[in-house]
Amino acid sequence: MTSSTFWSEQKTQIETQLSQVRSAISALLTGGVESYQIDDGQSRQSVTKLDIDNLHKLETHYLSQLKAIDNNQNPDLAKIGVAL
Repeated sequence: MTSSTFWSEQKTQIETQLSQVRSAISALLTGGVESYQIDDGQSRQSVTKLDIDNLHKLETHYLSQLKAIDNNQNPDLAKIGVAL
């Protein structure tokens, strides 16, 4: 696997995770649901309104990873740093 293929795959995975987090935030804040199931294809977890702050932190983290990839930097993907 080439480096560009690796980063392309990482970007796709992060974009999927970001989409899931944003869907969860939207559903919890405006959808009138008590909990939301996040399934990014690798893991599944249930979040509630109590998790909104962590979801926003996770959203910011994913955005910074995408920016680093777009700027041809090597983001430290091993340091997720946010747990729900």
